[in-house]
Amino acid sequence: MPSPLAFPPSLAIAFLWLSTPGHAIGVAFSSHSPLIPDGMQSVTIEARLSDPAVTSMSIVIIWGKATGPTLNNGTIASLAPGRQNAVSVTQNCPFGDRPCTYTQKFDSGTLVTYQATATTAARKTIADEEVTFLVAPLSPMRLLRPIVWHSHRPEGSTINIGFFPNEDYTDDAYPSFTSDVAAIIKSVFWGTSPFAKSYADARERFNVWVGPTGAGVVAGCIRKFLGDATGMDQVLTGAVILHREAIGDCADVHLQGSGSVNGVSMGSDYLFVHESGHFLHALGDEYPGGGHWTGDKCRNLFQSKAECEDYGRNSALNGGQCGQISASNYWHLSGDGLEIMADVSGNKDGYWTLAARQCVEARLAKCQTVCYP
Repeated sequence: MPSPLAFPPSLAIAFLWLSTPGHAIGVAFSSHSPLIPDGMQSVTIEARLSDPAVTSMSIVIIWGKATGPTLNNGTIASLAPGRQNAVSVTQNCPFGDRPCTYTQKFDSGTLVTYQATATTAARKTIADEEVTFLVAPLSPMRLLRPIVWHSHRPEGSTINIGFFPNEDYTDDAYPSFTSDVAAIIKSVFWGTSPFAKSYADARERFNVWVGPTGAGVVAGCIRKFLGDATGMDQVLTGAVILHREAIGDCADVHLQGSGSVNGVSMGSDYLFVHESGHFLHALGDEYPGGGHWTGDKCRNLFQSKAECEDYGRNSALNGGQCGQISASNYWHLSGDGLEIMADVSGNKDGYWTLAARQCVEARLAKCQTVCYP
């Protein structure tokens, strides 16, 4: 049974476990809403594929009571809980010109998995990735709660991102925290803006979780993971502390780190992508006064023009576009587009360009086998 993450036994973290058959990566075209259901409202699972050749679609939904954690008080009974009394339903839609949907109200404590498939007139079947999520109250839990979990994928072949509330999201504001997380997830992994394209096109390679209270960030880029959040940043690919106060956002500039994002900012989705450039891809800032360093062989900053030009040529990029970042001793490959690592204004027309794009695409391509190192 593959495990998406390996946990030290001392950590009070529960992953909701499911054994499912794997399949080849298809076209990501299914989703569920609300993204973080609380058991009080119905959940709609939808398959939508804009392809005139599609003649029918179907969705297989499996659900059952999550076993292991005691959901009413957060007590952890097992590091590998599962699901009991599973029920399976198939929603068949003999059409392809409109969304195929299935709607149901799931009880709190239910683990739900769904997979959509589409069939063309030539009888070709397109299978989306399976997605698993937990239905639970919108209150702090002593576990990493799966929001979008590709539970069937082999160990190491997904990027696991966890969101944690800062202290300024008090316990009674936890629903606001989950709402802010859901808005970021929806925009980044199902959005159509240029800044989101790389992640949206590869969303089957990401798992998204929300964590408990105990994490915190203060001005000066000081982050902590204490209390119920102790050690959780160490078992994720990337950890994000969402905050409400007006403090400067920042992140580790190395692979598999952590960072902070203002969850109430109008550009929180863009800020998440920018900060993830640091803690998922070890990219440095390309604007004056930013964090001008990099921590990986695949990089976007250089300490001389000659080094920049050599990297451009060796990486099949245009080394003639090397320019010096103002008021710094660093150089970067600058193109015509608005580079995400060069802009923190929240301009959603920005995107990964040149060296940064090459690094991001190379990392996502590695997830065909193992994402890191």
